[in-house]
Amino acid sequence: MLITWLRSLLQYPHQNSAILSTHFFNLKDFNIHVRSEAEYEYQLLKFWSEENELPRTERKKKRKDLERRYKPRFCFAYVSGAFVNYLYNREVKQYSISELEAFIADIGQTC
Repeated sequence: MLITWLRSLLQYPHQNSAILSTHFFNLKDFNIHVRSEAEYEYQLLKFWSEENELPRTERKKKRKDLERRYKPRFCFAYVSGAFVNYLYNREVKQYSISELEAFIADIGQTC
C-alpha cells in the first residue's frame, strides 16, 4: 500500500515533492540500517522523479554518485536472504528476535 501511494505521488513529482519530503523526513527509525536504507530509497525516488530530462550520460553519472553517497552496506533483501540461508544450513525452524539481532550484529562486524 505504501509503495502504491509513493508511485501515485511520483506520477506528478513537481506537485508532490513537498509531500514526499514531509513524509520521508518525518519518518524515523531507531535502527541505523533501516534509516540508511530508507534514505537511499528516498533519494532514488527523488532522483527518478526529477532527473528524467537529463541526457543519459549525465543521468548515469548522477545515479552512480547517488549510490556512492547513500547506498547502505546492508539492505533488507541482503539481510533476510543471508538469515534464511543461516537458518537453513543449521536446520533451524524457529528463531527469536534476539537471535536475529545477534545475527545482524555479527554480519555487521564482518562487513
